[in-house]
Amino acid sequence: MTNKPLINPELYKKINETMPITAIDIILVKDGKFLLGKRNNKPAQNKWWLPGGRILKGELLKNAVKRKVKEETGYTIKNSRLLTVTELFFPDSVWKTSTHNIILLYKAEAKQQTATPDKQHAQLTWFLEIDKRWPKYIRWALELAGFKYHEIVSKHLS
Repeated sequence: MTNKPLINPELYKKINETMPITAIDIILVKDGKFLLGKRNNKPAQNKWWLPGGRILKGELLKNAVKRKVKEETGYTIKNSRLLTVTELFFPDSVWKTSTHNIILLYKAEAKQQTATPDKQHAQLTWFLEIDKRWPKYIRWALELAGFKYHEIVSKHLS
């Protein structure tokens, strides 16, 4: 792991306003389930979202994946692999400006531990299936990782 360089908030705001931020998102899996966190802050505030965040200068991608999972969930991981590279645009951010993120989407297995949400998440929950009400990006990422949508089964009474 690398030491975290501190970025002055005003400088980071300027970077965010003028260029894309390179980040990772991780689909964390265990026992056929995937982990999402309910976000406390912008962007995607109050939405179910994947653990992830920016990559630090000098940090190997595999170490960024391990660091973000540990920081945001308390889990350690094994068998991480890159699924795809994509980009996301958010109309808002903590600075009330739009955000452009280049995302490296990973899938990793969680080792058996207890989830511990960080300050960015109100809660962490394991799910079996995709909910159609979740943001489009989250649904797309989970489908790419092989997860299916929740099927509503109606029972007919005779």
